[in-house]
Amino acid sequence: AVSLVLPALAQQRVNNASNKSQTTPLDMNEGDPEAHLFSQKCSGCHTIGRGNMVGPDLDIVVSWASSDLEVNIKRMEKFVGALSADDVKDLVQLLKDPKAKDRLKAEGERAIAPQAGSEPASANVGHNLFCGVDQFKNGGLACISCHHIQGSGGTMGGDLTEVASKLGETALASACEEPSYPVMKTIYNNHPVTRQEALHLTKYFMSLPKEKPSQGDPPVGMLGTACAAALLGGIAFFYRHRNISVRTRLNRR
Repeated sequence: AVSLVLPALAQQRVNNASNKSQTTPLDMNEGDPEAHLFSQKCSGCHTIGRGNMVGPDLDIVVSWASSDLEVNIKRMEKFVGALSADDVKDLVQLLKDPKAKDRLKAEGERAIAPQAGSEPASANVGHNLFCGVDQFKNGGLACISCHHIQGSGGTMGGDLTEVASKLGETALASACEEPSYPVMKTIYNNHPVTRQEALHLTKYFMSLPKEKPSQGDPPVGMLGTACAAALLGGIAFFYRHRNISVRTRLNRR
């Protein structure tokens, strides 16, 4: 019986995926596995049809051969962790779909929509989860243990002060709920962050002000200008006395 069920499930997955691009809008409750995978693994660096980020806009690859896409996607493992053969095929299918941008938008709206009966996302709750004031439901490590914000927190991970402006709300929510970075994935594999907790954290990150340049240290360019001005002033002062000395000697003659 199992041998009959597995092929049927596999075929159903293929049929569902092929029907995604023909359904507009997508069912918000059903979700889109391929778009979700892209949001989780790729959206931190790439968009489809929304401009360049850390990496290029992938809207241009729709015309690439599937084999070329598979090779290039596989190369991204060093940044996002292991990608199974099915993951690669799902991402290729999404990238080849002319409606990929619409699918990602629908999946993004679903990802940040509050679950039925859940409380609205709160920046204050997100702050408490980040700092460890409140514990994660599944016992996960507080973010501040590894990450810092505005100079406070751990240093093992990166500075998250401007993570919202770099990733955007959808990618950030996905990264909080299902981190794809190898170290984070190991830490939270057995202590998953709930979707509601991810939305609280996202709300907190979105509320952070952007860092401003420190007022205490003058920019390097200003220091260089000041030094040059001082040097020229010194030279002018020296030659001023020298010129007077020469004129005095000539007058005496």
